[in-house]
Amino acid sequence: MKVFQLHGVSNANMTFLLKDEGGLYRGDYGSSKDVTRLLWEHPPELILRSAKQNQRKHKGRKLKLPDIGHFTPGALIFSEKARDCLGEYFLRFGKFTSIQVEGETWFNYDVTNIIGGVVDVQGSTYSKKITKPAFIAEKLPQEPQIFKIPEMHLVDIYFNDNGSDTVRSMINKFRLEAGDMPLVWDA
Repeated sequence: MKVFQLHGVSNANMTFLLKDEGGLYRGDYGSSKDVTRLLWEHPPELILRSAKQNQRKHKGRKLKLPDIGHFTPGALIFSEKARDCLGEYFLRFGKFTSIQVEGETWFNYDVTNIIGGVVDVQGSTYSKKITKPAFIAEKLPQEPQIFKIPEMHLVDIYFNDNGSDTVRSMINKFRLEAGDMPLVWDA
């Protein structure tokens, strides 16, 4: 059994950035839970194409416009094309809400499928809290899954073997630009 992580990030892709003119997202909000709640209750407007850092090149080529990206850990952003192509599958494990990106409607995706009891606490890597979970292979679901774990539910989005295969094949079929899906654990 293997577990992969979907970052929605690639060095070759543009990055979503906050357009925070009013300062709503600056300052001390307390815990990361408070910031995450604020982002879902008051979705900010984002910038993409106009961001100065997105004008640079990677290996001599202009950065690509992603179909799936992120602006905060634990939440993905889908283009309308990506949501139309993958939405039916992804809705099994989470929800979409609209968000504005330079006047265009994109879609935030929040994984609500949180699976407990699958982390090997003793085998995980720590730095005050779990930074790299080890999983208990026999407790991971066999059917395709996109999931988060309670220990890191605000940050990381995972796929089991079958979930990764399913998502990768759909991304390839529809020719979507989706960023990296690195292997993070192998039994």
